[in-house]
Parts: sequence; C-alpha cells; structure tokens
Amino acid sequence: LCVRFGRKHPIDYYIWQVGRFPDCEEIIDAAGPAEVPGVDVAADVGANIGACAIPLALLGYRVVAFEPQRVESRMLGGSAAVNGLDRYQFTVLRYLVTNETGQREVVQAHFS
Repeated sequence: LCVRFGRKHPIDYYIWQVGRFPDCEEIIDAAGPAEVPGVDVAADVGANIGACAIPLALLGYRVVAFEPQRVESRMLGGSAAVNGLDRYQFTVLRYLVTNETGQREVVQAHFS
C-alpha cells in the first residue's frame, strides 16, 4: 500500500500492524470504483503517506494528493510508482491547503 516510513510514525505503524488505515475505509467504500476510470478525480488534502490516496487511484480515480511535508510527499510519489501509477493518474502537490490566506510555515513532523 505505502512506502514504509518506519514503525515510529503512527499511521505507518497502524498500517504495518493491521494492513490498512481505518479512517480511509469509509471514504474508499463510499467512493467505490471510478465511473470513468482515469477521468473521475479524487483530491486527498493532507494525503500523508497515501493510505487513502493510493487505494482511490487503484480504483481508477485520477488522484491529486496535497501533502506539504517533504518526507511524506516523497513517499507518496514512491508509493505511486511502486503501484504502477503514472504522474497523470497520481499527482503529488507539495502544498498546504488551508482556508486562510497568506504564507504558512510547514514544520516536518518527527516521531520517536
């Protein structure tokens, strides 16, 4: 499902232990397969390591994944490549999405 970040990261650790991330199950079930594969678009804002975004892409959605953190955004790209998804099918944008205007600082999360 995802490139492994290490067992210290809470989302990756859960996926490593259980094989999926429960927060994404309802989203993936509700979306179901894309009606028009490669045309229907899903946006994942705060995509993290791709626990929701990668399965949606594998269901045929063209995914735009927003993840501002450097490490996680690189992992998303790696996960897409490992799953055979090209840049048209799976786009990673390293942007912070917010309802406020102006610049924001993104601090890389560290887990120990």
